[in-house]
Amino acid sequence: MVMMRFSAYILFFYLCQPCYAQGNSEDDSSVKDSTRCSMPQCQAVQSARTLSIACYRFQSANKTSVCAPRVDCSDYPSCTHNMACPAQRAMCVIDSCCPSPVCIPMSILRMCSTTDIEPHRDSFPLPHSLKFKHGLKIENDLLFDVANCGAGFSLTEHNTNARKTSSNGVWYSCRIGNVGWSRGSHYWSIRIQDRGPGGHELLGIINGNADMSATGRLGDSTNGFSYYVVNGNKLGFGAETGFTQAVIRNGDVIGILLDLEESTLTYFHNGHNLGSAFSKIPGHPDKIKYYPAIGFYDSSLPSIQVDPDTQHFVDEFGRVRIFHGVNVVYKQPPFLPNMTNFDPQNSLTEFDLDNLHKWGFNVIRLYAAWMGVNPKSPNEVDDTYLSQLSTAVSMMENKGIYALLDCHQDVLSRFFCGEGIPDWVATNLGTETLQRFPFPFPINFTREPDTGYPVLDQCLQNPFSQYYFTEGVINGFKMLYTNTNGTLDAFTSFWHTVATYFADRPSILGYELMNEPSFPALTDVLQVGLIDQLYLAPMYKKLHEVIRTVDDKHLIFFEPCVFDLLHTGFTEGPGGKEYNNRQVFSYHNYCLDVTKQGDPKSDLVCDLFDNILIYLRVQEARKKKFGGMMITEFGGNSNSTEGIEELNRVTAIADDFLQSWTYWQFKKYADLTTSVRPATTESFYTDDGELELNKVQALSRSYAQAIAGLPITMSFSPTTNLFELQFIINTDIQQPTVIYLNEDLNYPHGVSIILNPKNSLTWTSPNHNYYEFVASESVKNGTTILIQIFAKNEN
Repeated sequence: MVMMRFSAYILFFYLCQPCYAQGNSEDDSSVKDSTRCSMPQCQAVQSARTLSIACYRFQSANKTSVCAPRVDCSDYPSCTHNMACPAQRAMCVIDSCCPSPVCIPMSILRMCSTTDIEPHRDSFPLPHSLKFKHGLKIENDLLFDVANCGAGFSLTEHNTNARKTSSNGVWYSCRIGNVGWSRGSHYWSIRIQDRGPGGHELLGIINGNADMSATGRLGDSTNGFSYYVVNGNKLGFGAETGFTQAVIRNGDVIGILLDLEESTLTYFHNGHNLGSAFSKIPGHPDKIKYYPAIGFYDSSLPSIQVDPDTQHFVDEFGRVRIFHGVNVVYKQPPFLPNMTNFDPQNSLTEFDLDNLHKWGFNVIRLYAAWMGVNPKSPNEVDDTYLSQLSTAVSMMENKGIYALLDCHQDVLSRFFCGEGIPDWVATNLGTETLQRFPFPFPINFTREPDTGYPVLDQCLQNPFSQYYFTEGVINGFKMLYTNTNGTLDAFTSFWHTVATYFADRPSILGYELMNEPSFPALTDVLQVGLIDQLYLAPMYKKLHEVIRTVDDKHLIFFEPCVFDLLHTGFTEGPGGKEYNNRQVFSYHNYCLDVTKQGDPKSDLVCDLFDNILIYLRVQEARKKKFGGMMITEFGGNSNSTEGIEELNRVTAIADDFLQSWTYWQFKKYADLTTSVRPATTESFYTDDGELELNKVQALSRSYAQAIAGLPITMSFSPTTNLFELQFIINTDIQQPTVIYLNEDLNYPHGVSIILNPKNSLTWTSPNHNYYEFVASESVKNGTTILIQIFAKNEN
């Protein structure tokens, strides 16, 4: 058996030899006695509850020796083999204290130890129903092959322990065993002891033609096949596709069955058959041999929380983090961008992500669609959608970009010219309400014959915000907030599914519970903050509670009612003060006095509006201690001079308050609910596919992504390209302060860096556009440091 132990930044793989005799997987109805665990072996088992009782040595029907406490024989059903045990995670055990074999829960059994290092046994043997034409060999004596491990591994403990030592965002693989197989059926298992916050595991096989010193994912080439534990996908034949929705936790056991006679590779999770991942593994008895293998990747993305005192984002090293990013919200089916082929309006490919990283963006607010997860009913999950969403998150993570999963909605439903809730939820409002939309406005829509939706071209003839005041949308929000027909319960189930799926992903910045929630009655709008107080706060609390049952780590983002501009009705975040380190107040900033292209009609008016709104939001969040805060939408501007000035204005105000932000939005992404015309106006690309460099340059500002201390001020001048950061250094933090600069657009002739105090920091630029600063030996903890970065002149 193989055991992998993952911990933060250091991954451990541990290979254990079992203390049981080899056997086959055939169903043996007769239970035979054999050597059992000794008392010293049981004593070596950590936490074994057997030391003070006489009956400590048990043996299971499949000849696995175990240690366990004395049992009351009448409490457990009798059995003849493991498959006869009705309860999950139970073993058929021979007990000298009982007259016949009984089913004993795995929770009270411990495998016996044969070494001074406690081994972790595979407590989930292969199902007895599996048959093998040519027999099955249980591989017990596997070791890591020192000659065939990537550079990121360090092998110890006589090659039974492999430590992952690199954290540079590169994939490495390591071969297990030095004797390959070209025939027969072979089974081994891996216990995932500690996945850690940044570890991605690939479990599978590799053939003898592979170059183990090369970097890359196990399965991306034709030399290997693997199961990608972090998202349930499989990698083989050079492609990544969906495989299973099993959620893998620390301590779980993954069994791997390679049947070279049938050319299949099958996986098991805690004894449950996940199915055959691959059915046409190429083979040749004389030329191709396969070896067990593992692969790992460290994303170099530390987990993020909030400092409740300063309300800054902080990483696990203690650095203050600032995020600049974009929205990627594809509002129509399939609710995901094209991730394969670049398209100026609809894609999020490797090329796009390389650009976003080059432009300094470290977060994407990504649509997690309720209609995508539960398209037909609350009990039916679209596994393919979740797998594809996970693939997008993985692609982003590989580029150093966090994901903020946003449950987006605008005017609630496609039945109301918008998007958000699934159709099966909307139909609970009744056919008459859906058909009367947009009552009370005197507008007649033609309905699509197949769906009953209003024709989209007709929807776009009116401002989408007008639809918030229709009967259907108002009643829809009321149905959600008051849990009519179990609507809120279904929404809660959606978030439980999403949080369960992504709980172990360090690159998830957080979950945004709902985008721009609206009012359930017209009269509620008259009192600012009433909707937040009466409806949103209770709903958010319920969503928070269900998410925390499966994910107590990631941030939860919450928004006020879209019409509460001056202040909110919240008194605290959804989790109360206790969760101020894991919740974030999310707010939007759009100047209301704009043209159809989203650009200011008056710079004076928009300057006043932007300054007042952001100031009020920040002050309220600070006064009420909401946790963190972030501008999750702004912009939607054109590439015009007025549009660029608005972008410069909002981002400068954000710098003044050290606020993170995500621009609306990267591309058009089938946006059917936008105030700007045409919809591509808000995109980085024109209708003709031309990149709007002025917009890119305005948003690709110089800023500190990570600060090893407490920031005081940060500013950037788009006119002179002067960047300044003043902060109080914390020399206990070993990781660097990281500053992003767009060297191509803003510093084409290089940079000049001035430090005050002089020589207080040393700096390097390990990657294009990214500069790292560390404290010099002479600087004292708590010193206030000013970094100034200037653009060099051409001469």
